[in-house]
Amino acid sequence: GTHTKTSSSKIIINMDASSSEAAACAWIAEATGCAKPTDVTTARWLSDGVVLCALGNALKPGSIPRVSKSKLKYQQMENVSNFLRVVRELGVPEHTVFETIDLADDKDVGPVLRCLAALRRQTGTTPAAPPGTPAAAPTTPVVAKSSSSSSSPGGPPAKTQAVGDPAAAKKIAELSARLRAVEADKAAL
Repeated sequence: GTHTKTSSSKIIINMDASSSEAAACAWIAEATGCAKPTDVTTARWLSDGVVLCALGNALKPGSIPRVSKSKLKYQQMENVSNFLRVVRELGVPEHTVFETIDLADDKDVGPVLRCLAALRRQTGTTPAAPPGTPAAAPTTPVVAKSSSSSSSPGGPPAKTQAVGDPAAAKKIAELSARLRAVEADKAAL
């Protein structure tokens, strides 16, 4: 059949799934010391929740004190549920959090990758470059956690301090000022 392009207000971001999967695996390996074996899929590697619990504990030490290495499905799902609890505690937006069942059937790893990317952004960490690719500058500035845990909806944004690249810090300041101006205009309406 033929495809007709229609105009839409939606913005579609075409991400290369294999590179985001490789980036996620490299980030997890860097954070946990657990490298993905080459003979298993990413979903299979993460499905028992052991590696995810290690990631949760790396990002929030002691947050998952008991990790089951059992082959029993319900205990593996409990590991994944414990990881998802930590993801939520770290402030990852609920709409990006995957369901435990997404890993259980080794089907679509997309929701898991989106959650891991959101977790990486939320924690201010960037993944290592996938093996065999040249290291690139981070696409997002590294931001230090603020002293306040989070901002309340509608309240003032949590204060952050840019670390590292002065150009990134300047860009963050410019965007923050523009956002405040837009919010002020919106409030005036």
